[in-house]
Amino acid sequence: MTAKSVVTDTVRMRLLAVPQMASLAGPILTRYCGIGADRAQELLRIGHGVIADDIAPDRAAAALPLLGALGLRVVLERVGAQAPSDVYDLSVWLRDPTQLPRLTATLQRLMGPSETCQTQVFGPMGQVYAGLSQAQSTWLTLGLRRIAGVQVVTTNQACAVYDLFAADPIGATAQGLDRFLGLMGLARRSFADEIASGLDGAMRDQITRRFDPSQVLAINRDFQRFDLFLDGPGGLSDREYTDFLATRGQFDRHSAHRTVRIEHGLTRAAARQFAADYAAIGLTPRALLLRTQGTAARPAQLATENR
Repeated sequence: MTAKSVVTDTVRMRLLAVPQMASLAGPILTRYCGIGADRAQELLRIGHGVIADDIAPDRAAAALPLLGALGLRVVLERVGAQAPSDVYDLSVWLRDPTQLPRLTATLQRLMGPSETCQTQVFGPMGQVYAGLSQAQSTWLTLGLRRIAGVQVVTTNQACAVYDLFAADPIGATAQGLDRFLGLMGLARRSFADEIASGLDGAMRDQITRRFDPSQVLAINRDFQRFDLFLDGPGGLSDREYTDFLATRGQFDRHSAHRTVRIEHGLTRAAARQFAADYAAIGLTPRALLLRTQGTAARPAQLATENR
């Protein structure tokens, strides 16, 4: 379940994140939470915010399983409680390897002379700095985005959604993993080569404590990077397929009979959109996660105090 409860006399219901097709939850919010249809749709479009400030616990308890089944991340808070603390994670991903020296120099200027670029900057979630304040994440973003070929993404830890991937995409599934995911009510797959999708931080921690990182990777959805591959012509004729490959500059006499990478380093949203666009013309692309054996790094003392 992705909905969490707090036992108290009066509760506030807060929306943290929504999946695709979230509009299906509108009638539930209207019925159980006492808000209008327009407000419900606005919340679902934005993806976060207070649903109701003072909702009866029994009504909240009735709504939680329904919202959780639709993939919404909802929490109940005691009335008067502070909003989730603004703690951010930041990902630095490098598309252009020739910019590595400049990126390293910039990180050392911003974060101290001992800071280095690890191989993670080329991996699925980039080099991740965890536990930043909003001021720190903004400051680093402004400093790093000046470098060509560098992509910087920040996410609020309270709203982060994770997907689970096999560390080795062609290896055997970790022993007991399928059963464990079933007990947690997680879908086996929904996009690309992921094992399960839509984990919150607590779910991620349960899985990473139980299974070795050499077997499974739990990656923040905002930080993921994918390649798209074609294994053949799909619904196109051989002539149409070779013509398509030629327009991509990837054609030789063997191309139509081998796997071809047609996109590199796409975000999750972009990969889904590109896959849909290719499917619309009859192609059947495969999305595969870019993989690395990196883990999140906690930043050293920032060179300039930005708290």
